[in-house]
Amino acid sequence: RNLNVEKSGFILKLFKTLGWSIEAFRIAKKEHIHTINCHSLSLLPLCVLLKFKMHSRLIYDIHELETEISRISFLRKISSKIIERLLIGFCDLIIVVSEPIKTWYEQAYLIKNVHVIRNFPEIDSVITNKKSNLREFFGIDADDRIYLYHGALIEDRGIELLIDVFKSLEGTTNHVVFIGFGSLTEYVKENASIVKNIHFRDAMKKDELYDFIKSADVGLNLISNTCLNHEYCLPNKLWDFLSLSTPVLVNDLLGMRMIIEEFNCGWCVKDDHNSLKSAILSFTTNEISEKAEGANHSRSLWGWNLEEEKLIDIYKLNTEK
Repeated sequence: RNLNVEKSGFILKLFKTLGWSIEAFRIAKKEHIHTINCHSLSLLPLCVLLKFKMHSRLIYDIHELETEISRISFLRKISSKIIERLLIGFCDLIIVVSEPIKTWYEQAYLIKNVHVIRNFPEIDSVITNKKSNLREFFGIDADDRIYLYHGALIEDRGIELLIDVFKSLEGTTNHVVFIGFGSLTEYVKENASIVKNIHFRDAMKKDELYDFIKSADVGLNLISNTCLNHEYCLPNKLWDFLSLSTPVLVNDLLGMRMIIEEFNCGWCVKDDHNSLKSAILSFTTNEISEKAEGANHSRSLWGWNLEEEKLIDIYKLNTEK
């Protein structure tokens, strides 16, 4: 971590990663390792070398569609695609986080050894008996409606769009609350200081956050459709809201749409001002209650306890290696 790899340019990052990989190989080759779990495409070459050196099993555990993420250079994108195509055949098992990503890998590389483990939280750990003080903290009336965003305040998360829409809703009973930090923090704070229905609070520890936000009416997850990775994503924030029986308003992206339709726990909206504003103004109290019931019911159908069993079963495959 001291190398600050993620803050480097592509060429410098490449050399830093190569140097780290050489050192890691030197250390790891002395060990007897049954299974290697590779969490990043940048480390796949190292893991393939270790697999052959130690006759280990290799699991490629992918957290996103790395070759299709936004805001990367053309050179990095092309090199990533080449590396993954050349090396993915050496992986014994592949784990992805959503069904659309699984389908993409199967079709792109003509492989069958792909499994889905969704990144669910542990349900029991997020529900507490403490009273939420969200409305009291911001002075929001009990009958007013709160739309909540928490997480990174950065581009491609719909921050600017939400600010624009709720500015136009000033004077109504609709409020938006932002909790988090990032490059757009000052932008959000500035608007919160002058627009009565826009509110901001700094990022909080997760256990405190859940207690604080659970009286929100609707959770927001408006990731922009700027790349295929976003189209297929299942963000952690989606599960955070469902954990609290809070319905969610999301952009109409395939990965999240599948969850909304499966559990009847929210709404999909187009990524533009008029669509978002119209949706917010159209929601009735009964409709929000119905979606909240869907979110609450969904909690019995997913959770890390279920995925954990699937993950253990995956690791048991081909254990003769």
